Amino acid sequence: MANPFRHSNLCSSNAPSFPVSNIKRTLDAMSWVKINHFHWHVVDSQSFALVIPGFEELAQEGAYSAEQVYTPMDVEDIVSYAASVCLSSTFPSNLLLILSQRGIDVMVEIDTPGHSSAIFRSHPEHIACPEATPWAQFAGGTFQSSKRMSSILLHTPPNKEPPAGQLRLASSSTTNFTANMIKAVSSMFPSKLFNTGGDEININCYVEDKSTQEDLGESYLV
Repeated sequence: MANPFRHSNLCSSNAPSFPVSNIKRTLDAMSWVKINHFHWHVVDSQSFALVIPGFEELAQEGAYSAEQVYTPMDVEDIVSYAASVCLSSTFPSNLLLILSQRGIDVMVEIDTPGHSSAIFRSHPEHIACPEATPWAQFAGGTFQSSKRMSSILLHTPPNKEPPAGQLRLASSSTTNFTANMIKAVSSMFPSKLFNTGGDEININCYVEDKSTQEDLGESYLV
């Protein structure tokens, strides 16, 4: 039966660095049920597992270990496997049997500005409230503890996870760094789709971050 939807998606958070073989097994299962988009959430607060050309220090300092990363060759392998035709090697070369074509597009997600604490280990200048405690007040969602926030009505779902830390997007240096990093990542993936996250921003983190407040100047958050 044909999939009635043009796009169907499975999201996998692989910052813990699942083996490539496990990802391929997931792609096989997706192809069997006609899911054609693999949303690869490849980095998170705890670990920066993607080796990005020109930004190798992010994974070198931010991954769980040197072995728990995805190299550019791993990315090429996974993207190719997702889109490729499956051939049976048990047949003679002139009788190769085409079993299926996965036809899966791999869309990468580099979460910004939240869920970016792991960047602090290589670029502390770009991260506000890194590993601040108590983490529930500084990580994920909106925490309204400051009197300066009393007149601002904001709400996000209470989806929090440690450690705290998010990109200082009020800083031109940080926005340039982030834009160049995203450009480098996008060159690794042929997909026309790219996910930059944008969820679970902790306002209290920015309110309490001196550098961010200096960059914001006379904004309404001051």
